[in-house]
Amino acid sequence: MDDLLEKFAEAIAAKIDYDRMAVTIAAKLEGSKKPDDMLTSDEAAEYLGITKSNLYKLTSSREIPFYKPGGKTCYFKREDLDAYKCSNRVSSDAEIRMKAQAYCMNNKFPGSRTAPAGRKRTQP
Repeated sequence: MDDLLEKFAEAIAAKIDYDRMAVTIAAKLEGSKKPDDMLTSDEAAEYLGITKSNLYKLTSSREIPFYKPGGKTCYFKREDLDAYKCSNRVSSDAEIRMKAQAYCMNNKFPGSRTAPAGRKRTQP
């Protein structure tokens, strides 16, 4: 019975050592790995659906933000790429009509009988 308890205690000690070693290795690997929200140039080009050459043009003209730790390899934040993809939104026809109608209601045309809000009408 004592032999069985002794073997059980050794197995538990080995397991604890193994777990500590695994945690240490995982921490070291995590420190050397790039964060999940950072993408390389290849990954960023694929994420945006453009060629790597087009991505290079965007970085050269500073149209898209990027990071160069160490001055060589470019990295891109996923949220910056999402913001770039959502830039230059084109309004639908319905939105344009609503904006035009709101503008016309708030700003009267010259020569109309009613004055814009805040101004008094002058006699012709």
